[in-house]
Amino acid sequence: MFLSTECKVTPFEKFQRRYIIREGIKKLVSFKPRIQLIAPIKLLCDKLIANKYAKLYKGTAVPTRNGKLIHLSNEMIVEHFRLRLNLIIYYYSFTSNFTKTKARIYYI
Repeated sequence: MFLSTECKVTPFEKFQRRYIIREGIKKLVSFKPRIQLIAPIKLLCDKLIANKYAKLYKGTAVPTRNGKLIHLSNEMIVEHFRLRLNLIIYYYSFTSNFTKTKARIYYI
C-alpha cells in the first residue's frame, strides 16, 4: 500500500513491445515493467455508504439523499458535494485507474 493505493506490476501480457531492426535482423524487444498504483474503488464506495452519501442496491453503491444536509440551502448543498468530490478526485489523481475512479465517484 502506498498512499492507500494498491501497488501492482504491469502483467507480462501488457508490456510494451516493439520490433527493432539492427543490422538487418528483426528482433522483438520488451520494455521494462512499470508499477501501477490502483485506487481502491470498492473501499471508496464502502466509505461513501458508511457516511450516508450512497446506499447499497443489488450489490453496488448508488447515490441517495443525505438527511443531515436538509437544513442547508441548495447552493450550500451543491458546494458541499462539490468540495467532497474534488477532495477525493485530487487525492487519487496520480493513480493508474484514475478515469475509472473519477467516473465512479462522479456517479455517486
